[in-house]
Amino acid sequence: MTARRLSRSDFFAAATLFLVTLVVFGAGASRLGFYTDDNNWLYNLPKLRNWHELWHTMRDYMPGRNLHPLWHYLFYQTTGNNPVAHLPVLHLWAATIDGLVVATFFLLLRLAPVPATAAMLAAGLFAFCPTHGETHFWLESLPMNLLSTLFLLFFGITTLALGRGRRAWWLWLLDAGAFFAALFTYDQVLLLLALLAALRLVVVWKDGSSGRLTFTLLHAPYLAGGFFFVWLRLTRGGGPVPRAGNGFGSNVAANVRHSWADTFGFMGQERLTGLLAKATLADWVVAAVVALVLATLALRALAEKESSPLGIVFILAAAAGLLAYLPAWLWFVSPRHHYLPTVGFFAGVAVVLAALLRFFDGRLLRGVLCLAVGLVIAVEAGACRGESRFWEEGFQAKRALFAEVESDLAGKEFLVMENFPHYHGTAQLLAGSDVTYGPQLLARDPSRFLTDFKGVLGSAPAPDGRFLATHVLDGRAEFVHSDGSNAVVLRFLGWDGARFRYAKNPSLPLPYDVVDTACVSQPASFAVHEARAKRQGAEVLLSLDYGINLKPDTRLAAIVNYFHWDHLEPWGEPDTRRSLIMWPVMLASPAAAGGARCSESLRLHRFPRASPIRLDFYATSRHGAPTLLGRSEVAVEP
Repeated sequence: MTARRLSRSDFFAAATLFLVTLVVFGAGASRLGFYTDDNNWLYNLPKLRNWHELWHTMRDYMPGRNLHPLWHYLFYQTTGNNPVAHLPVLHLWAATIDGLVVATFFLLLRLAPVPATAAMLAAGLFAFCPTHGETHFWLESLPMNLLSTLFLLFFGITTLALGRGRRAWWLWLLDAGAFFAALFTYDQVLLLLALLAALRLVVVWKDGSSGRLTFTLLHAPYLAGGFFFVWLRLTRGGGPVPRAGNGFGSNVAANVRHSWADTFGFMGQERLTGLLAKATLADWVVAAVVALVLATLALRALAEKESSPLGIVFILAAAAGLLAYLPAWLWFVSPRHHYLPTVGFFAGVAVVLAALLRFFDGRLLRGVLCLAVGLVIAVEAGACRGESRFWEEGFQAKRALFAEVESDLAGKEFLVMENFPHYHGTAQLLAGSDVTYGPQLLARDPSRFLTDFKGVLGSAPAPDGRFLATHVLDGRAEFVHSDGSNAVVLRFLGWDGARFRYAKNPSLPLPYDVVDTACVSQPASFAVHEARAKRQGAEVLLSLDYGINLKPDTRLAAIVNYFHWDHLEPWGEPDTRRSLIMWPVMLASPAAAGGARCSESLRLHRFPRASPIRLDFYATSRHGAPTLLGRSEVAVEP
């Protein structure tokens, strides 16, 4: 495969692709906001005082993604000391980088070489592919997905340039910079970088054996960098590393099915329909103009006579798509993980379009094909504008809510947002860090908040207060017992137009009754002497006999778990996230401090039909995380 030279028309087409991408994703930037992982960066990175602190942040970040905080920090430097006051600038940066990715993808296709018409149409389809989802409107994806892909594509261009025999020192410098910037920004690019590097080593270079030897030696730093990256990921605790074992194969198979469903199956169709319904008339006008411009350029390029062998390009495109998906399949698949694989997918589409254009005999048929693809591009661009509307509305709803409750949060330690939806349409809406950082970032007076202010997703009633942080996403062993005076609880009731409807500090009944309790003071350490459970209709009567020795201001609580689909699940209520808010059960009274032998009976309402159940016992207080004391398993008698 020999790289061709780029022409002025190629650069003009790339510039056009950049501009239309910027228009589609930059429109509405003034109304876009941030989502979960952005909050931590937006709150903490601007507080760094010097490059030394930035270096420590990069060094201590997830191994293999150490450049990720640097890119955030550099983008924030364009917004001043308060990035939240200039969120539109950051979203325009994201749209700009997105446009550069599309333009670079087109130029790489032209160097491959793919005919101009096919490359233009494929780049347009790639630009507005609806499965990219959150990469366009979630700031975290700006360095994670967009920049890493841009560096990877640039590395592909320098690979082709070096393959043509150009060995200038500045080209090697750009090549190395693109390789290491991509590698240490996001690990999904690892296998694609390895593919490009391997291609160089099997090509017969024009310079003969001496030139090839020099070229191979120059790759020693790349090889060393790759091994260093793998060593970091395996030894430095960089998140879950896939390992073979129980459930490994089924997890990979589920991720493959998820990818297919998101891209081609029912989920993809459902997603597209919802996005198209959200697009406004103005959005459709923008989409139509964008598609018309790209289709016109594609039609003009039909006059070019190009003939090139594209079989190897198709094979490499298929390999690229597979290698880009593989890391996600081994871990988990999110909307952002579809972005990089579509580089390979739409490179393959470019080859198919080139073949069709050669097959169709006559300018009319080829023109119809260009217009048909242009229509698909219009639908895609309209869907992207529809998705922007979901992200805009979600952020504006959060902003309005935090403004409404700001005065209530003065001096409080917790904000609890119960049953709020995790998604608004296809846009991610709310997670625990939104609840923690959102009020602090959007408040008119941040001094209202304590330095240890924390947002949580769920709470459960207790006999003399509340258990806070009871959503399973908050952590199953992070709940806190409180009298309720240090928290504001908001319970989601629905949408009121584009605003949240909610109840403030709702009073909820206990999900259980204490039938009887008795404690006798005596020296004791924690031990469960007897546990029994008996079903009574939709309820379970739980009887316990245990010894306990509690510290002052500490209570004994239990989480009741039952087996569901062969795994333990805590007893609680489902929320709109299709997950659970746990219902911890309060047991021993403060009188048990100093040592006691207690017997208690409780009636658990609406308890699932399951046997056996497992009780996890914790010492809990408002002063810190609970301490696990022990576990007990008991069969449920019919």
